[in-house]
Amino acid sequence: MSTTDQKLLQWGSTQGHILTGGGILEAQSIPGVHFQEEHLAHYWLKKRVTKQILRQWLDRNFRSMSIVGAWDRPLFSGGWVESTKHDTESFNLQTPSIFIDMRIPKLRPTAQIRTRENLASCSDDELRLLARQHCFSGYSFPEPDKSIEKSGALVFTRHHIIDWNYHPAFPRSRPNRWWVQTKDVENGKEGTDSFKEFSTVRDKFNNPVSAGHAGSPRLNSRASNKVRTCPAILRAQGLPWNGKEGTDSFKEFSTVRDKFNNPVYMERWERREPKAQQQGKYLALRKVRTCPAILRAQGLPPQKDSVLVMVGQHWLLAIDRDYSAVEEHAAQVERCKASLGSSFVAPKAQGGGPLFVDNLLSSEGSANASTGVEYALRRRAAEDYLSLEGSYSCA
Repeated sequence: MSTTDQKLLQWGSTQGHILTGGGILEAQSIPGVHFQEEHLAHYWLKKRVTKQILRQWLDRNFRSMSIVGAWDRPLFSGGWVESTKHDTESFNLQTPSIFIDMRIPKLRPTAQIRTRENLASCSDDELRLLARQHCFSGYSFPEPDKSIEKSGALVFTRHHIIDWNYHPAFPRSRPNRWWVQTKDVENGKEGTDSFKEFSTVRDKFNNPVSAGHAGSPRLNSRASNKVRTCPAILRAQGLPWNGKEGTDSFKEFSTVRDKFNNPVYMERWERREPKAQQQGKYLALRKVRTCPAILRAQGLPPQKDSVLVMVGQHWLLAIDRDYSAVEEHAAQVERCKASLGSSFVAPKAQGGGPLFVDNLLSSEGSANASTGVEYALRRRAAEDYLSLEGSYSCA
């Protein structure tokens, strides 16, 4: 592999490092203390009841207009590492309830991959490179943050129904939970490459009023925190809507804090152009599917889940993968464990997303002789796992 490709292989682990604040998130987020099992991003997905649960939430009007829009991510920071729009292109379309979020590394060899007819014609290395991207969809469940309730801040817990990084055997161990800040903030002071500078004075969200880190862009968001009723509801009631768009930028903070009481990660989001009607016009659709058990009885393959979100002039489409070969691979692994006994050696690190594909295809991860799973099945599982589709366009 080239140096660029080697760098791309680190993209997923870098994003994970930032998200967890270098591992702090798991250490500071204890199951049963800081969150309940049903808060986990894949909890309802693994139980295969997302359709029923989301319907209940919609019927009870668990939704929020505060971050409805089409968003780009200029900055993602945590664990002394930053990612910006210069290395990752982000598309985050959010309705009052349903969202699709897609992140594509700029180093992805898109032109090279486009010359391939399909996934089957890609090399193992190319499939590993393709694994370095992310697309997920689900429901952003809003609730007031009791710790900062007077500020009116909202906590969002995202529950995923389609997820590039999901594997039934390795569900996400911590919630996708964060709170948003849309008020004006001060410009951050630039630091050096060896320390961070935080103000000793904190704002009402309990964050330092200024912060600096070398190489980080200044955080300069002008925004509104006005709580507004859904325009569609106002129209149905014959009430006027001022037609103004909401905040043009917001910050997403982890609900988990480090020992200095700072969120372990922060993401700053800004509206994508064109900005017109992003809060006045939105639509979310989910495919109606036949029960898999009925399809199996008829000898038919399962139907893939899919979600379409439109916000203003932007749209995103997410189509889930076919899990057939992935499930077949998992069953074969269990049979190999039983037959090989102590000779069976599992990969040192296991999980979904890029790590799962690496373990299927790379000599370091899969350890063919140790797992006993034939290459043909591992290759087919990798292709099926990477068959999840995400598409963005702007009218």
